[in-house]
Amino acid sequence: MSDPPDPLDSLYSQALSHHQSGDLQQADALYRHILSLNPDHVLTLLMLGVLAHQISRNEAAIQLLTRAIQLAPTNPDTHNNLAVALAATGEFDKAIASYYASLSLRPDDPRTLNNLATALRDAGRLPESIAFYSRAISFNPDFAEAHDNLALAYQQLGDLPKALAHFRRATELSPQSPDFHAHLAFALRESGNLDDSIASANHALSLDPNNTAALTTLGSSLKDVGRLDESLAAYRRAADLPNGAEAYDSYLFALHLHPDYTPKRILDEHKKWATRFSPPLAASHSSLPKDSPRSKDPTRPLRIGYVSPDFRHHVVAHNILPLFQIHDRSQFQIYCYSNTPRHDDLTATFRSLSTWRDINHLPDDAVARLIASDDIDILVDLALHTTGNRLGVFALKPAPLQATFAGYPSTTGLQSIDYRLTDPHLDPPDPPDKHDYFYTEQSLRLPHTFWCYTPNPQDPPVNPLPSLTNNHITFGYLGAFSKINAPILKLWTQVMNSLPNSRLILMSRPGSPRTRTLSHFATHNISPSRIQFVDYQPRSQYLSTYHRIDIVLDTHPYNGHTTNLDALYMGVPVVSLHSPSAVSRAALSQLTNFNLQALSTDNPTQFLHIANSLASDLPSLSTLRSTLRQRMLNSPLTDAHSFTRDIESAYRQMWRCYCNST
Repeated sequence: MSDPPDPLDSLYSQALSHHQSGDLQQADALYRHILSLNPDHVLTLLMLGVLAHQISRNEAAIQLLTRAIQLAPTNPDTHNNLAVALAATGEFDKAIASYYASLSLRPDDPRTLNNLATALRDAGRLPESIAFYSRAISFNPDFAEAHDNLALAYQQLGDLPKALAHFRRATELSPQSPDFHAHLAFALRESGNLDDSIASANHALSLDPNNTAALTTLGSSLKDVGRLDESLAAYRRAADLPNGAEAYDSYLFALHLHPDYTPKRILDEHKKWATRFSPPLAASHSSLPKDSPRSKDPTRPLRIGYVSPDFRHHVVAHNILPLFQIHDRSQFQIYCYSNTPRHDDLTATFRSLSTWRDINHLPDDAVARLIASDDIDILVDLALHTTGNRLGVFALKPAPLQATFAGYPSTTGLQSIDYRLTDPHLDPPDPPDKHDYFYTEQSLRLPHTFWCYTPNPQDPPVNPLPSLTNNHITFGYLGAFSKINAPILKLWTQVMNSLPNSRLILMSRPGSPRTRTLSHFATHNISPSRIQFVDYQPRSQYLSTYHRIDIVLDTHPYNGHTTNLDALYMGVPVVSLHSPSAVSRAALSQLTNFNLQALSTDNPTQFLHIANSLASDLPSLSTLRSTLRQRMLNSPLTDAHSFTRDIESAYRQMWRCYCNST
């Protein structure tokens, strides 16, 4: 006779049917009923663990799956699902061990190999990750998800050609996947293929109109080709979705590029962002230490924490590196909280100059607890709303004082950030506090400059004025194409038409940005032969391009910042237009630091006059070119020691105010 059927089997089948149909509440109730009758029912423990992970109850999932493994240690699926839950909590080492346990029982399973590779990638072990993705694909060459994941690993490693090849293969194998097309669009943008990026993002959106990643990449690529209104619309659509935080950041940054957005309007948009995102983040603030038991002595050494995604070869990192090198270690203990996804030799330098904390895979609340446990006195944001920022951490207020600096001179919108560092030229103190209304933070003005420029001995020398041999003036702009807009093109057109033999060199990716720019100038009787384009180049070649330029025409409302410093260092004067916003006063601030503020104006007609005056006096322009580098080297812009002492004095001022107020 056969054994009678187990009544729990019927209940399990019902629970599994509800689970597979998406009725998770009923499935959960039935699974729990089974366990009340038999706490050791292995299949129920397994599937309830899977369900718990699906609804983000990963700690419960880990307990259930661990118990299932204790009862039946030879089921590879249980080990695999335990690893998935562990990885979701950031326990990558334990997750990797569980994946290995699963593979020991089923060595050639492509999905487990893919999952293990993803855990290794998330743990920063990219070469191992790539090896296991490749192994998964060797067992299943048509495994689209593994191709997509392998591409993401290559992208994180910085190997864009291989990333693009596998992204394309993933979209071929799974052409209806909006995520795969969105990933391809992002990689195409990174590689400079902006028109193709826009096409891929739009294809992803044809499959899923609410795909946040595709909308965000579409916004970024449209911005990069100069289609700013369309860019803002795409960002805004993405920002309105539940997972649109990154797009909202990009939207806020892009507002600074738009000629129609006043500082007040930009501030209002930042406040809307803070209203939406800050309260939910700050809800967990109660779990953080409310105060430090350490002394509030205003003269004691301070712990400074810097939070950045850019501890690598990046303009922000190059600007702040002298500060890290010269910091008075007897008065300031330095911590780096790095959200840097791709490390390089400069990352290693920052690591050697600080107590290093890698926060790339930690959630905001975990980072906040880490900062609080480090007893940081002043926490400094170095990103504002640029990619990879951790403003969510700052919303939790893990340090008694918080400040923002270096990303770009604007506001975060957060009331939890106490100060922003600026300078008296970006934000003039007179009339009193006029500019301070543009920010949620209190402005603390460094006495000289927001920037510290560090020349490289390998940089090319300044050459003679090119117009002396060319017999024509060559204007140029080698900054981000996204800063070029209709009003500035109109102004540049007037400059070009006032000097009919002049030329213009622009930095731009190939494709539609160049076509549209040439079309604009052609409609104003400026021949395409007078416009030259260069693509993005290695630093030495980029700086050497200034050997061909007599005068830089700056952008507005977002000036060139580091690119203007590069131009001035190469002996090329910058003609600039400024207005009330700090991002539009960068050139004015820089030029003022070596007494050339007359090259910046708030009047477009005067801009034209300045450009013509420089171009019409070649002997004076030649002399200026030959002396600009030394003037810059003698200015506060390259005085790393003064820059560092000024920032340290600002920190000490913040701390004294804090001590006196508590």
